[in-house]
Amino acid sequence: MKIILYVQEALKFNPDNLEFIDFIYGLTSARLVAFFFEKEQMPEASVRRFESNVQRFKAACHVRGIPYSIFRNNAQLVVDVALETRYADLLLIDLANKEGHIPTAFAKQLLHHAECPVVVMPVNFKGIEELVFTYDGNASSIYAIKQFTYLFPYLGNYKTNLICINPADINEKEWDIFREWMNTFYTRVVFIYAEGDVEEKLVEILHKRDHPFIVMGAYGRGGISSFLFPGHADAVIQLTSQALFIAHL
Repeated sequence: MKIILYVQEALKFNPDNLEFIDFIYGLTSARLVAFFFEKEQMPEASVRRFESNVQRFKAACHVRGIPYSIFRNNAQLVVDVALETRYADLLLIDLANKEGHIPTAFAKQLLHHAECPVVVMPVNFKGIEELVFTYDGNASSIYAIKQFTYLFPYLGNYKTNLICINPADINEKEWDIFREWMNTFYTRVVFIYAEGDVEEKLVEILHKRDHPFIVMGAYGRGGISSFLFPGHADAVIQLTSQALFIAHL
């Protein structure tokens, strides 16, 4: 991995993001390209806060030895950031805001159009203690798991929970192949089965996890995305407040 994008509304900068960025950098050693959005004609107090947050970010990167570039934009243009994702390995996005953690219209568009895997950053990062994969037998969920595995190979020794959604609908031969693949890359796999009301079961399972890194399929692009777009994924983001990895096929 060489390039990680980080998108942030500068006036809502969360210092906890720096701890998560440091964690990701420790796994990848990739350069960080940060986009800080600012509003046009901000009052003087907001301008000072904007500058303070940017300087805090720079200082934190220097202390941690994280190589970075910063771009300041005066508008949230999805098309600009989406183009950058075409040539990046990973996109980090902070969806938290004062009204809650449900994505804004800009964030939803970015999640939908991003051309690299996306990590929704945790609200309060306290470390990662276990991984949670969602799998329904469709190409989207398998692709997300493979992308996560190839991007973060050093997480293979973490406790790994594989949530199998409606297992009766999955081809038995493919299920056997997938289980073998999982056990090749992850040493501590626990298989959990969810049937019926998938949204309710999934949120219930996620609440029982301890500081998880959650992996799901595409946001609004088929396969497991029928679960993810729009309300279900937003509910997971809001209710879990944990790190969430999404990869498009």
